[in-house]
Amino acid sequence: DALNSKQNAWRNRNNHYYYWPLSGKIGFYALYPSGISGVQIPEFKGKGIQINNYKVDVTNKYSDLMYAYVVGNSHSNVLPIRFKHALSQIELVLELEDANSGADLYVTEIDIINVDLSAQFNYVQTEIAGSWSRNMDDPTETIKYCDNNVLLTDLPLTYATAMVVIPQELKETALQIKYNLVSEGGNVISGILVKDISSLNDEWEMSTRYIYRLSFRIDEDNLIPSVNVALSDIVSI
Repeated sequence: DALNSKQNAWRNRNNHYYYWPLSGKIGFYALYPSGISGVQIPEFKGKGIQINNYKVDVTNKYSDLMYAYVVGNSHSNVLPIRFKHALSQIELVLELEDANSGADLYVTEIDIINVDLSAQFNYVQTEIAGSWSRNMDDPTETIKYCDNNVLLTDLPLTYATAMVVIPQELKETALQIKYNLVSEGGNVISGILVKDISSLNDEWEMSTRYIYRLSFRIDEDNLIPSVNVALSDIVSI
């Protein structure tokens, strides 16, 4: 049967107490953070865990979902639990290729568009890692990466903390970049740049951080900015 910890005791869904056996093994599943809604024990009782319709918390886009499974061989006061990252992480690094153009370029907001912000997470005891069931075949949702107003220079700048997203196949996924361009005379030109990133890699995988480098240029004659986006690194987390 599947058990839950409650008031410093282990009980089943009928509120009956359980104790560590003198012999045998007990399997533990763990999730972080606590209080996740939609958590279920699937039909394969005690052999896995499932989160129905897990959603990225848009008010706290930097909180990762982590999961673990461990088997305790015998009664012990210490049972190490090693967690794995269930989500993907996105990091953006910004730079201005020519900082002597005579105009100042400010990035005011970056959004990631055409993404899926919810899906079902499954983890089965017999599998090495968990998996995600896609919620939308052609996602159209948008998540705000950051809305810090930053002045770009020729020194690379990491734009906010790496943000978590649902692991997924990328389909027309793009960065939507809002900016203010301030001329030497003080005139402000506001605009939006949209750059596809689904052509850089096919999907975002679990336990992986994707670092995108955004290199901006300013057309001095027309005072129009442009940006080139490259996937500069992929890091296991």
